[in-house]
Amino acid sequence: MASFSDLFPDEIIMDSLGDDITYIYKNGGSISIKAVVEFDVERVGGDGYTIERRTEVEFLKSVINGAPSRGDSIMYDKQNFVVETVINENDAYFRVVVKS
Repeated sequence: MASFSDLFPDEIIMDSLGDDITYIYKNGGSISIKAVVEFDVERVGGDGYTIERRTEVEFLKSVINGAPSRGDSIMYDKQNFVVETVINENDAYFRVVVKS
């Protein structure tokens, strides 16, 4: 029996569900890719209270050169966001926190 990932590879899912963004390297150059942009993601502390709300962007590792770097930019819907930090990385995806 085929697995979900065999039937629906990450690239197909991101092409279907992702938003169009432009990833801009701080040292020059840019690339248009698909990504999932999430606004107002709540980070909750141990006591259950919201510590912060932030914007997170997730994209495939295979679509950019190297790893995201603090100071890289993401242009989405005519807004510019600056990469602050990578918060998650697995075999296929990077997830970064950005600031406007």
